[in-house]
Amino acid sequence: MLAVVAGAGIAWAVSREEPPDESLGALLDRVVEEGAPGVLVVVRDGGATRAEARGLADRRRATPMAADVRFRTGSITKTFVAALVLDLVADGKLRLDDPVARWVPGLVPRGNEITVRQLLRHTAYVPGTVPGRSVHGYRSPSHQGVVTGDAVEVDTAAWWAGAAGAVVSSAEDIQRFFGALLGGRLLRPQLLREMETLVPAGRNRYGLGIAVFPTPCGPAWGHTGNVQGTVAVAWNTRDASRRVVLVVNTYPLSGELEAAVRRLQIAAFCGLAATP
Repeated sequence: MLAVVAGAGIAWAVSREEPPDESLGALLDRVVEEGAPGVLVVVRDGGATRAEARGLADRRRATPMAADVRFRTGSITKTFVAALVLDLVADGKLRLDDPVARWVPGLVPRGNEITVRQLLRHTAYVPGTVPGRSVHGYRSPSHQGVVTGDAVEVDTAAWWAGAAGAVVSSAEDIQRFFGALLGGRLLRPQLLREMETLVPAGRNRYGLGIAVFPTPCGPAWGHTGNVQGTVAVAWNTRDASRRVVLVVNTYPLSGELEAAVRRLQIAAFCGLAATP
């Protein structure tokens, strides 16, 4: 039986609520008030960009959160990997329906039955600290799903996440990547259509390294990630005319904090212009 790979990501359940009336700044404040060490959001709408941050990127050094810092992207890594694989397909180096065993013989059980396409679609099986100014993640210890103490820093090596979640990037670079990808500047049209061909994935839909999330103002294309106490969201309109990156440096999220983050991401994507 094939297993769906959860990797380093999380599923975001988006309600059909209308975007809140609060300002973007007030929604950022609410996320910190509900327990997140820090939060950042960057909204790019056409040629206008708005970037705001609250709280701390690093508690130990009392480093303020900022919109231009680097952070672990978690499963947003998968979109980068999928785009690279599709570029190899364009160059004739491999095919989407090649069995995994052709390229990594003996590494994956039943590798002759699992294709590259299945890996990218998550319908089959599969370092070091961040240099310079960066977001430090914080995670609460837990047992059997019950939080047992205060959140502690977990900014250790994430080599184990590999091609599923080890990319380190910035909000600006992620938005540039998705702008080029969804704008048709990275892949040939046929391969972009392959990437955007969706199958059911829980409450969302998934293509080849890219997901679609329902929102009150239409579908958001992109990915979410969760690794080493950092949660990242990259949401875009299909034509990439509107791009949102949101980062919160704590995990797991309490019910109150998750609600505050959800309201912020919906407001950033749907309800508030990129300019103040």
